[in-house]
Amino acid sequence: MRRVEKRAYFRISDMLQVEATKLPPMEVYPASRVIPYPLWQPMEGVPEGDLDLPLFRLLQSIHQKLDLILAHLTLEKIGFARVPYREVNLSAGGIRFCVDQPFEVGDVAEIHLVLPAVSPVYLVCYGRVNRWEAKGEAREVAFTFFNMDQGITSVLERYILQRQRQAINSL
Repeated sequence: MRRVEKRAYFRISDMLQVEATKLPPMEVYPASRVIPYPLWQPMEGVPEGDLDLPLFRLLQSIHQKLDLILAHLTLEKIGFARVPYREVNLSAGGIRFCVDQPFEVGDVAEIHLVLPAVSPVYLVCYGRVNRWEAKGEAREVAFTFFNMDQGITSVLERYILQRQRQAINSL
């Protein structure tokens, strides 16, 4: 008898920045979203006209440093600055990883997830616990994503396929 695969999406195991916060029961949960990055507009090019080039380069350097500070402060404010790295099993339909707080089947969590790239992708997703298992002092919890539009699903699928290609190419 042939085994039938029930999963709807590809899965990968990876080390990602992820954190789950239990939410109280609500009538309606917010939609999942991508936090845009960069959070500011970079200064590009050299202006035309009479210009003190060394001064311009100094101002450009200061601008870049202020942008980094602004980005860090913004990420801290929206809850991404201290998101820990964890081993995860990820698909476009859900995620499984160890958490420090207790979750029960049916609980809902806000999940902050960072997909590494040249410009990192910051995701705020919502997941419902469909199972958990004790792993020492922590719990490995499997969340099924919901309230996620096709755009976010596509972002996850592209990342997962890219990681799978990297794994195949490293063999």
